[in-house]
Amino acid sequence: MHGTVLDEASVKENELPEDDNETVPTDATANDTNVPEEGSPPLKKRSISHNEGEQQSEDNNQNKESHEDSDTEDEVPLVTKTITKPEELLDKLSVTLDEAKNYFFELKQRHENLIATDEWLQIRRYRLTASRFYRAVGPDPIQQQAMVRTLGTWPLPEADPHAGSRSGIRLEGRAREAYERVTKTSVKEVGIVISPEIPYLAGSPDGLVEMASGKRILLEIKTFLIPGKGTIEERFKQKPEIKAQVMGAIALVRDILPDISSCDVFFWSPSKCETIRIHYDEKYWKQLHKRLRYFYFTSFLTMWMGWTAVCRDNEIDDLPFMDYLHVKKYRSHRQKSKKDFMITFSESDDELEEKNDE
Repeated sequence: MHGTVLDEASVKENELPEDDNETVPTDATANDTNVPEEGSPPLKKRSISHNEGEQQSEDNNQNKESHEDSDTEDEVPLVTKTITKPEELLDKLSVTLDEAKNYFFELKQRHENLIATDEWLQIRRYRLTASRFYRAVGPDPIQQQAMVRTLGTWPLPEADPHAGSRSGIRLEGRAREAYERVTKTSVKEVGIVISPEIPYLAGSPDGLVEMASGKRILLEIKTFLIPGKGTIEERFKQKPEIKAQVMGAIALVRDILPDISSCDVFFWSPSKCETIRIHYDEKYWKQLHKRLRYFYFTSFLTMWMGWTAVCRDNEIDDLPFMDYLHVKKYRSHRQKSKKDFMITFSESDDELEEKNDE
């Protein structure tokens, strides 16, 4: 196993896309016919898992996020009938420092049969999670639209009862044991990290490493049936989504555990394992956070607020979020919602910039 520390200078090729690819609110086409049914119990603010590293499997199944394996037939969440302002949703997502620590240390991601726990799924709802950060702000508009759909629909893809059969999840425990054995460290499984300062973002690292020196770092596991070609540094540079995921997790956890500033990314296969240590990069995170905020508020929240308004104003109990995004009859409403909300967001963003400058 190779122990490698990657510094900022060596990842210039692995930065975020240029600002020319800035995420913008996109009006979905009206051609989608694979529309999932929407529904779930109301959002629970104090509810207290799934390996976010299983990104390749989800990418291959994005068009199958209609949740065809779910038997959920609940009505549109009651939360849509009462929320009229974005601030009200953010208030429901807010957590205290004690709650955030409890979610991180005590929440269980998956049962022994590898099915995601209800608590973990509920707390992820309406939150953009770290494994999706890059797709939300990356250069592919189709991926961006997919992230909007994922944020607003229920159940989440992680609720798929067959997810545990995917290699990334199935082999995670074996890889974690290999990491402990080779590094001679102890790894504690964790739940979900949410910053009280940015409650609409979250991440589910694969562990918290307790080193002999007493230092703590995060662990992110990536499993492969066949080891990749090239050095781990080269492979890492080819996967900007991993850097966004890891840097996001470090940034969020620092708001509740300030002593953590690094994460080991462990590439594991049955025949080879390597690790690369990523350190917190404040400049990178500020750039990423700005774009994540833009995406969440102007791409997702714009459409979600428009959907809730249609449901509330027309007393509709069974309009799926996917229908609102894609059905032609709601196009003018989507455009108005986007325009109105962009004005509000622009004003609030200016206030935030002034506050940061101070």
